[in-house]
Amino acid sequence: MLVHLPCRDANDVVRAGLLILVRGMEEGWFTGKALRDYLPGQTGAADQFAAARRIINGTDRADMIAAYAIKFQAALTAGGWS
Repeated sequence: MLVHLPCRDANDVVRAGLLILVRGMEEGWFTGKALRDYLPGQTGAADQFAAARRIINGTDRADMIAAYAIKFQAALTAGGWS
C-alpha cells in the first residue's frame, strides 16, 4: 500500500494519482478484482475490456471505453507491440 507520497507540486499530485490508479487496477485495490481477472491474455477482446471497466467505475460507458481500448490495442500492435 502507499503510505507516504511526498507531493511538492501539481505534477507530483498527478503522478501520485496515476500510481494509485495503475497499481490499484493491477492489484485489485478498488474492487478486489484486478486487470488480470478480466484480461488474462496478452490481448483483449471488446467484451473483456467492457467487463474490466468494473474495476474503476462500474459499467458506466463500458462499451465506449472498450471501443477505445480496442483501437489503442490495434495501434500498439501496428507499432510492433506483441
